[in-house]
Amino acid sequence: MVGNGVVFGDSLIWLSPNMKEIEMAKTQNRVGTATPMLMNEFDMAHALGVSIHFLRKDRRTTKQVPFIKLGDLVRYDVESVMFALRTQQP
Repeated sequence: MVGNGVVFGDSLIWLSPNMKEIEMAKTQNRVGTATPMLMNEFDMAHALGVSIHFLRKDRRTTKQVPFIKLGDLVRYDVESVMFALRTQQP
């Protein structure tokens, strides 16, 4: 992490204030901690403050943002993405 940014390959992503919304949603998840919170690519792009094109390109190339493929559907596990953001090496 660089300040409020995270380096993904050659790109520096500034963490959006929307990540706070994700943290709040996780704490309000009443189903339990074993249930993953999944987001579609539109919601994840908004939460990270990046374009949908960035996420799609990342899935094809570097795969630095972890995702789950369910048939034709793409979902992002919030816990996995948060972990990847925290542990990303510049």
